[in-house]
Amino acid sequence: MSNQSPPEGGDVTHLIERLDALEEREGIRFESLYALSYKGSDGCPYLRICGEIHARDGLEISHQLKVAVTAYDPQGRILHTGETWVADPEKFYGFEAFVIHLNTIGPIAKIRLYPQRA
Repeated sequence: MSNQSPPEGGDVTHLIERLDALEEREGIRFESLYALSYKGSDGCPYLRICGEIHARDGLEISHQLKVAVTAYDPQGRILHTGETWVADPEKFYGFEAFVIHLNTIGPIAKIRLYPQRA
């Protein structure tokens, strides 16, 4: 964990940790990533992660994938997890945009983003 204190809100893209080995194994790569920490109208803290999933080689993926995210606090404890599904391989063509929303319960120190097989 970093010795920096976590941000109170705004752009937290720098907190995203990608797992290159998993991206390579699944034949994809994440691009155009953006993470935003904000307070909702209900006063609760939220995290929004946006990006694109691209086929590593060519325009197709071989199997259905989901994009998973885990948010951690400064002590390395998991605050929340989320996921979104990528289109079926038959409908995927080159890349697909995604967004994941999380309700967090405290300050965020790390955001881990990784692909998982369906």
